[in-house]
Amino acid sequence: MYELIKELLASVWNTIKKIIVKVLNFFKNIVSWFKEPSRLRKIKEDKNKMAVVIKEKMQNGDYEVINVLFDKNESEILDAEVISAGDIDQETHNKFKDKDMVILN
Repeated sequence: MYELIKELLASVWNTIKKIIVKVLNFFKNIVSWFKEPSRLRKIKEDKNKMAVVIKEKMQNGDYEVINVLFDKNESEILDAEVISAGDIDQETHNKFKDKDMVILN
């Protein structure tokens, strides 16, 4: 599933909102994005909608974190946001551990 989502992201990369922060905060930058009322409603109403977060450490040491609202039945990205950060907080580090992707719901 990770590879499928990355391929789909590549196809819509230029249309995704991108933000830059110094230190990514798990609750402020990730959880709050999925708690936005229309996204949260989609996740709660349809078990085929997934809250997916992808983390990638760049060659320069910075991070890119991508919040993705994904429909697994349609293999479609419904919404996404890219966050570029110089570092990640401890909570984000703990959630990902050695993984590139976490599913929040």
